[in-house]
Amino acid sequence: MPVAKRRVGNDAPSAVAVIYARYSSHAQREESIEQQVEACKEYAAANNLEVTKIYAD
Repeated sequence: MPVAKRRVGNDAPSAVAVIYARYSSHAQREESIEQQVEACKEYAAANNLEVTKIYAD
């Protein structure tokens, strides 16, 4: 996930990120995108990233 770094205080996110979730096959269900987004949000939180936009298709 590419990120843009910026200078901030110790408790603020150190970088920003966007999430892009999509279906990779017709066999996937709609919940799959929701699960992808949730996993990305958890990753961002664990790595001190600020999610600025979410794209899904």
